[in-house]
Amino acid sequence: MAEVLRVFRYFNVLLGLALVVMPWLVEDSNMIHTISSSLAGLIIMALSFSKGKIKEKYGLWDKYVV
Repeated sequence: MAEVLRVFRYFNVLLGLALVVMPWLVEDSNMIHTISSSLAGLIIMALSFSKGKIKEKYGLWDKYVV
């Protein structure tokens, strides 16, 4: 099941990008919150790009498993 849902790692990249950018746009955030949120967003984005081998076969759906 995890191989089929691999495409959602791109959603994690968008989530990480939002965590990096949004604290800089909010006026009422302190610097510690801004830096920690940006660091967490960068970590989420970096971990979202790693992917392993596809071990199972899904018939005609193999082309959709990214």
